[in-house]
Amino acid sequence: FIDNVIQTRAMYSGGVSRLLLAVVFVWYAITAVAGSPFVPTANGWTKTTYGETTTLSASSGDYTTLTVEAMFMTPTMMRLRVKPVVAAGGVEPFVVPDDILKGNTAAANDTTAAIDVAYATGISTDAVTGESFVYVADANGKRLVELRRLVFSKQLVSFTTLYSSGSQRMYGYGEHDYYYFINNVNNVTLSLWNTDNGTPWQKPMYGVHPTVFHSDPILQRHFATMWMNSHAQNVHIESHNVTFTAVGGIIDLYVFVDTTPLGVVRQYHQLIGPSAVPPYWALGVHQCRWGYTNLSDVEAVVAGYESANIPLEVVWNDIDYMEKFRVFTTDPTRYPEAALRTFVDKLHAKNMRYVQITDPGVAQADNYSVYTSGIESNAFIHTQDGSVLINAVWPGWTAFPDFTLPSAQAWWADQIATYRSTIPIDGMWLDMNELGTFCGGQCNVAVGTPWSVDWNTVDWNRFTIDICMPNNCTVVESPLNYPPVNPLQNGFQLFNKTLDMTGVLRLGSYYETKTFYGLMEAKSSHDALLAQTGTRPFLLTRASFVGSGRYSAHWTGDNNAQWERGTGGIYDSVQAVLGSNLWGIPMVGADIGGFSGITTEELLVRWYQLGAYYPFTRNHHGLDGPGQEPYRFSQAAQASIRTSLLNKYRLLPYYFTCLVDAHDGLGPVLRHMSLQFPDELQVYQESTQFMVGDAITVPPVVTQGENSTAMFLPLGEWYSLWSGNHMVTVEGDSGFWIIALDELYDGALVVGAYGGNIVPMHETPAMTVTATQASGVGLRAFMDSAGEASGHLVIASDVPLDQQVVTRMNFTASGSMASGVLTTMGNGETRANTTRLPTAVTVRVSFPTLPDCGNSATPYYAPANVSISIGSTDDMTVLPLVRNVTLNLTCSSISFMLPVGVDATTVFTARWIVGVPQTPSPTASSPSDSKTGAIVGGCIGGIAIVVFTVAIVMWRRRESEGEADYTPLS
Repeated sequence: FIDNVIQTRAMYSGGVSRLLLAVVFVWYAITAVAGSPFVPTANGWTKTTYGETTTLSASSGDYTTLTVEAMFMTPTMMRLRVKPVVAAGGVEPFVVPDDILKGNTAAANDTTAAIDVAYATGISTDAVTGESFVYVADANGKRLVELRRLVFSKQLVSFTTLYSSGSQRMYGYGEHDYYYFINNVNNVTLSLWNTDNGTPWQKPMYGVHPTVFHSDPILQRHFATMWMNSHAQNVHIESHNVTFTAVGGIIDLYVFVDTTPLGVVRQYHQLIGPSAVPPYWALGVHQCRWGYTNLSDVEAVVAGYESANIPLEVVWNDIDYMEKFRVFTTDPTRYPEAALRTFVDKLHAKNMRYVQITDPGVAQADNYSVYTSGIESNAFIHTQDGSVLINAVWPGWTAFPDFTLPSAQAWWADQIATYRSTIPIDGMWLDMNELGTFCGGQCNVAVGTPWSVDWNTVDWNRFTIDICMPNNCTVVESPLNYPPVNPLQNGFQLFNKTLDMTGVLRLGSYYETKTFYGLMEAKSSHDALLAQTGTRPFLLTRASFVGSGRYSAHWTGDNNAQWERGTGGIYDSVQAVLGSNLWGIPMVGADIGGFSGITTEELLVRWYQLGAYYPFTRNHHGLDGPGQEPYRFSQAAQASIRTSLLNKYRLLPYYFTCLVDAHDGLGPVLRHMSLQFPDELQVYQESTQFMVGDAITVPPVVTQGENSTAMFLPLGEWYSLWSGNHMVTVEGDSGFWIIALDELYDGALVVGAYGGNIVPMHETPAMTVTATQASGVGLRAFMDSAGEASGHLVIASDVPLDQQVVTRMNFTASGSMASGVLTTMGNGETRANTTRLPTAVTVRVSFPTLPDCGNSATPYYAPANVSISIGSTDDMTVLPLVRNVTLNLTCSSISFMLPVGVDATTVFTARWIVGVPQTPSPTASSPSDSKTGAIVGGCIGGIAIVVFTVAIVMWRRRESEGEADYTPLS
């Protein structure tokens, strides 16, 4: 079940390295070491008050008896928990604590399984091998999970399950730079262990999310399993066998069953907790670089953006700002405190924000108050002998907070508050929290031991020999550092580039708790900022675990300025952000342009065209080469990037609404096409096209030299989001359409809008989020084949959602080119956030281009033949129109004004009738058998379909002309 590999382990003792070989055996060798596989006892299931249990027995190994609990959660969610019966005085295996997942350690409850559940449990015997095993099946008896070849010892827990259909697709197990569908390739092993090692193909990365989603479009079966285990682990996929292995803990499987893949994902999100909704400003454009050596560098960046007229919301600093790379300090020469404070105040005066990186490691120095106060608060991780565990990171010899300790959480909050009183940062960037270190194990160095490393000239290939070994950095000879089986597939031992596994934290050993270290740091930081500011915190974390999305956003780590799949570049970024959304971390993005390497103008432009659709849009670069801020490139490149980012700002209301929906358990913001269209067989393949919510599909260009992109269009009506033009009616077979781009700098991507949806947009994008908000919120409606569309809008301030009245506005529309109606409904609250809800609405009704436009023989083009009525209820009681209304009628649109209550409670209906009905145009043909076609500019005909847009705007007065003014969206 694991590829045969030879691994090495290095131990440091008195400066002498000795090399030992360990062989990772195949399956049968493993069972010989760990004891015979467990098999169910003959008595089978025994009914209990909480569900069902049985016992498993073995002839040898650490445990002789296991208990299996089949626990009812909901009619579509259950839990299968396998744990040993431990003798009196024995040590129970580690179970992920309630701090991480509420109720995870609770005993099986007294609720019997409800009727009409979507799953069943039982024992079966393999007809060929005679093996008996426990299974979970769906309501039709189809097997979902099996505990075959079960091995259960203190440091090796493993089982194999089967999937019987060749059409089944598996996804979600991460974090990896890998295919979206992890069973794309046979005989593959994927490991989970928070690791600071860049973005290598197929290797473990920063996050641990042991959830596997399964979708079978042929059998119409969708389910997921989440193994709640915090130990180092892997999954091996070979033929129809899937083997799960971990180096400790118990088998604790949550099983989710639903009729759609999106329904499965929603259940998973509801279990792990609501995702954090960021403050509205965080949806803007971010700029960062490791290498802004002085404050003047950062000031120049702001000036460069302003001069180029490119939106910028948040300015970031990497570790350059710190004194000796010590957390919660500023360098007195390069970033003097007073000057930095003045700079931040100026940003705030411009309605801009400032965020700094914060590493968890604290320099071991007796003249450094962050360290000395941490010692006084007993805030740090310890060794087995009770001393503070030390390792090496950027500040030198470093201690590490134990964020599972309440005292450490309080101490951390104090450090944040003290620092923010001087430098009022608007958010925190949590890096190196895997934990990532530069030596393996622990270092026996006294306080005050000098640090002589020159980071500008350090030889990383000799760091262990030159720095770690001479300073008594060793790895404890312990089974925790050298488990019987190493599940990692990157050549690492568990302790490589991190702390010794014997480290002691409140909740357990580092071996048991490492994977959720970053989550606990994010929680501690989140709680501190929330208490100090009273607003929703913005946190960005690299390391993550199940439930991290409750507290923080995520970026995909140290990626590369590359194109191709498997290089950690632009192509792989799509699968990375889709994975994060599956894990319940929807506020996510990749470093635009690439962190490592030197980007090109073409790559940067294409990445901005894609990155504008990440919820988190940040350009970040390392020390390599020149800067990659957009204003450093040609005017043509700047124009294209500017267009992409202004379109991002138009869509902020839609993204914010999607993020609130994700918080409410309604599904990811970014979605693989298979989540949205599960019945379309063609979407179950590798692709970089994705959905944003229900309404928008994005087909990025991720191949060098390409001037076109393929867009897959399932059944229905499809429109160009930005032009509003109807692209095609897809009937019968779905297919791929080729979107031709005139040239690289053509501006925005051709992005599709799915008929039946209404998309909220800001009317006029500006250079900051605040200025963009002032233009109000608009809507675009895209009718489906039945002539209907619907959507909604969430409006909220930046205080926690449960501490304010959140305004929710729902929109419905129906109609044709001849006549139509739009209705908007508030949420019935007596008050709303009037700062973002203007008092007037610009209605824009857009049609496909009409034939013979301007011909005097077609009287329905004349404004006199268009009647518009506005009412507050369905009986159409006429309300006074907004004064100085201008009625504009063109070949493709009508524009007029109507009033809206400032408290969002007013229900209004707008109706229009065109005097002479339009003769329906021929239905647009569906994609050809080759599944390709060319979508060109202009409007492809439709069958009496109206495309109209309603904009909620803060209308402005033209003092000289005395009329309302607005800016069209296209």
